[in-house]
Amino acid sequence: MSRVDPRLLRSRTARRTVAAVAVCGLLQGICAIAGAALLAGIIANVFEARAALGQLTAPLVAFSAIVGARAALVWLAEGIGHRGAAGVISEMRIKGLRATLAQGPMVLGAQRSGETTANLTSGLDGLDAYFAGFIPQVVVGAALPLLAIAYVLTLDWVSALILATTVPLIPLFMALIGRLAAGRTRRRWRTFQLLGGHFLDIVQGLPTLRVFGRGAEQVERIREVSARFRRETMATLRIAFLSALVLELLASLGVALLAVTIGVRLVQGGLSLQTGLTVLILAPEVFLPMRAMGASFHASMSGLEAARHVLDIGSEPTEVAERARPAPGLAASVIRVQQLTLGHHAGIPILHDVDFWVRPGERVLLRGPSGAGKTSLLAALLGLVEPRAGRITAAGVDLQDVDLETWRAQVAWLPQAPRLFSGSILDNLMLGAPGATRDACREMLLAVGGSFADDLPGGLDSPVGDRGAVLSGGQRQRIALARTLLRDAPVVILDEPVAHLDRADREAIAAALPTLLGGRTAIIAAHDEGLFPWVERVVRLGEKVPPETAPAPTVPVGVV
Repeated sequence: MSRVDPRLLRSRTARRTVAAVAVCGLLQGICAIAGAALLAGIIANVFEARAALGQLTAPLVAFSAIVGARAALVWLAEGIGHRGAAGVISEMRIKGLRATLAQGPMVLGAQRSGETTANLTSGLDGLDAYFAGFIPQVVVGAALPLLAIAYVLTLDWVSALILATTVPLIPLFMALIGRLAAGRTRRRWRTFQLLGGHFLDIVQGLPTLRVFGRGAEQVERIREVSARFRRETMATLRIAFLSALVLELLASLGVALLAVTIGVRLVQGGLSLQTGLTVLILAPEVFLPMRAMGASFHASMSGLEAARHVLDIGSEPTEVAERARPAPGLAASVIRVQQLTLGHHAGIPILHDVDFWVRPGERVLLRGPSGAGKTSLLAALLGLVEPRAGRITAAGVDLQDVDLETWRAQVAWLPQAPRLFSGSILDNLMLGAPGATRDACREMLLAVGGSFADDLPGGLDSPVGDRGAVLSGGQRQRIALARTLLRDAPVVILDEPVAHLDRADREAIAAALPTLLGGRTAIIAAHDEGLFPWVERVVRLGEKVPPETAPAPTVPVGVV
């Protein structure tokens, strides 16, 4: 990743922050030049002209004002820099989260949530030093030394020549050391992602690990990754310390060479005391921006690596928005799956040439063994995965050509592993139907066998915990099923709707589904075909329906 990545400066907040901090830095440099000239003049007047304190009142007041102004600029730059950096990081988190969510659950399910969390949280925090320090210092480090050397040139060309020769050595060595540090930081960040992702996975899977007695092995694994992360961190710090040593050494050598030259010329009478003092006082200020740039660069490298991962996710696609059209009423028409082929990241087809159709109000069962692709097919119907071949149409319109948000608004979906969020039972029931009444929620929950809620101290207001931690698997399934059926949508997609229930409950809920579905179109994926004798048709994955038997699509009013 480039040290100055233009993608990070596309934000207006980022550009304003960098510009404001850089201006403050340049004004600090101008104050340093003016302060050096005033201080050298005061000292020269005291030692050469034997000036009294009263004669130095004006220059002392001016010098004090410059020192105060410089302190105020430092305070202002830090405030603007950190506040602006926080705003830029917040914008990046929002964009990164949107881009992550745009990938869909199928892609996210294959990623390690711990790595994504690390990138979007602590990783991006490292960009504070990037926007508040490194980028503004690049501007200041490029402009201020030139300004200072130009000023010294008006005083003494020899000193200006020494500065012009020694100053470029600092960015040269910074580039050499930075190249080495970038590789080390990248390895450190990959180890940090591995540690964060592995730790989060272990915490989420603790009950399973305890049941199978594999907790001790994971403790040892975390110890190994932690030790690796410690070694990578120490290696990165060694490079950072080496960089600081080299920069300080070069700056010290440059100032020392200048001091020796000025001292010899002062003794020989070839240079005035005021000029020599001005150059000596100003010399450290010439090297200061580059030293600060090196320090802030090392502090921001972890943030840069995290930003690279976030930016590589990409922004939300614009092609769909440009060609998308409204999709009202499509769900009330014939849904057609034509020669559909789906595949995953390894390129192996999950489904191949699947062909079937669903009439409005029809109930269709998808039947197939585990791994046959039922869940993937339902994800394709929701627009969560794109077909490798074939298409899915509603009212003859390809779902790839419509606004997926308006399409999904017409669909109620029960995933195979439904998620309950921290809150009350009522909060989770109303997630897909915010306008549902309390009585309607209770009746629907009772209809799917959820009488357990009445036995809880808080009833529907009882907390469920994150992921439904305080409930049993059957209770979570009932809440999720009731939440799906409460949604006022013409198409209902159910993926294993009676999973996690015992045989008697499965049969009871499966028998109640026709009434609960009403006249809505239903597409159900299940292993046990015998639980759903009321469906109009069973689609066994791998079998085809001849295209000529499919009904003609009815284009609803409002489709354009």
